[in-house]
Amino acid sequence: MRKLFYIIVVCLLASKVHGLHYEADIAHADWQVSSSPFQCSLRQYIPSMGVAEFYQDAGDELRFALSADSQLPIDKNVALSLIPPVWNSQLQGDVLRVFESTDVRQLKFEQDLSEKMMRGLLFGMSVEFSRYKGRAQNDSVAISPVKFREAYQNFQGCMAGLLPKNFEQISHSKIQFSLGQDGLTEADRRALKEIARYVQADKEVNAIYVDGYTDDVGHRLDNLELSRRRAEQVALYLIQQGVNPNIVALRYHGDHYPLAANNSAANRALNRRVTVRLDKVLDTSIRDRLFNAITTQAESIPTNASP
Repeated sequence: MRKLFYIIVVCLLASKVHGLHYEADIAHADWQVSSSPFQCSLRQYIPSMGVAEFYQDAGDELRFALSADSQLPIDKNVALSLIPPVWNSQLQGDVLRVFESTDVRQLKFEQDLSEKMMRGLLFGMSVEFSRYKGRAQNDSVAISPVKFREAYQNFQGCMAGLLPKNFEQISHSKIQFSLGQDGLTEADRRALKEIARYVQADKEVNAIYVDGYTDDVGHRLDNLELSRRRAEQVALYLIQQGVNPNIVALRYHGDHYPLAANNSAANRALNRRVTVRLDKVLDTSIRDRLFNAITTQAESIPTNASP
């Protein structure tokens, strides 16, 4: 009994000296890939600690997060390192960064470090986070490279299929026009194809407001007609790309609501535009809202206008 007590004391003292190490063993190390047109995720669960995750959102860069179930076992001065396996003497480890951590629940990194961690895992090295004080290293968390290669290939396939933009980036778009023109350029068509692709992928988008505008050059009624043709060109192209016409509300305003004062060529160019706004309406009144948007537009058209 005394001998058992001695062994326990020695183990506890050793843990104080060397610290606790959190890492999935070979039997339980696994990588899970989650795929969608909006986000790709590559995750490993670390027993008794939390989750390590590489992820990329549509229209954004690769990122990494180490998240704890309760609290990270490392804090303050942290060393991020690549640790080679003991059986491969040709690989050399590397300290990627030493930094101060203030978040007790999560560590986050941008693309540069995320890519370096991924390369290390592909070479069979572990990614280790350890408490760092001078030359002394205590508690640590490691990400295992076991089964990473196969999961990485699936992750790459997901990233290749990500949408070019996310909702925040694409929900408010503008198509600019030359003086007196209502035709779409190839660049316009590419931009509208991106919008149509996003709308078809995101089933929560159930309203698209297409609004046409002009500068103040010319007769006001002529400008109103020009803004209508511009808006129709944009709406028609979206519908041709597969957008449901029932969710499109088309409006045109002529030279009303300028973005900038029409006092220079540059400002007038800004005002010659069609805006495309995507919306996610949570209630069931979307048809009424679209109908009201169109009828309000019709009622606001002047019957007699002067330049």
